[in-house]
Amino acid sequence: MTPDIPPRPLPDAILWPVIASILATQTAQILTVNLTRAEVSALPRHVREPGATLRSTVLARLRPGDLRGRHAPSLVLSPLVCQGFDCMDLLTTLREEGFAGRYLVLAPTMPNIARVRAEMRAVAGALNIDIMALGARSVLHLV
Repeated sequence: MTPDIPPRPLPDAILWPVIASILATQTAQILTVNLTRAEVSALPRHVREPGATLRSTVLARLRPGDLRGRHAPSLVLSPLVCQGFDCMDLLTTLREEGFAGRYLVLAPTMPNIARVRAEMRAVAGALNIDIMALGARSVLHLV
């Protein structure tokens, strides 16, 4: 009878190149929620990851399976508000469904953006969130 010998971990020199090659073959997923085609087309390149797959939906059609699993987005983009939509509703959905990516809200330039960010973070829990302002001087900037 042979003794139970625990498997030896692979050395980092072997393990990390394998992980890197697996990650390189996976396409990043970006989900836009309640953004118009014009708004999506106007997004600066630095917001999107190169080669990312872009999917669009509205909050009413968002299903729990859209936010988890193999095809879960790494980034969710939405407006701050639009007709029939408020980012706080989506933020609550993302938190409740265990979304593990980043949520980025696109907002007009406004004087109280720090206050809006604080309100979002109070609801977000551990979610990675931020708000970006669509400004008159620059196309898009973090505030």
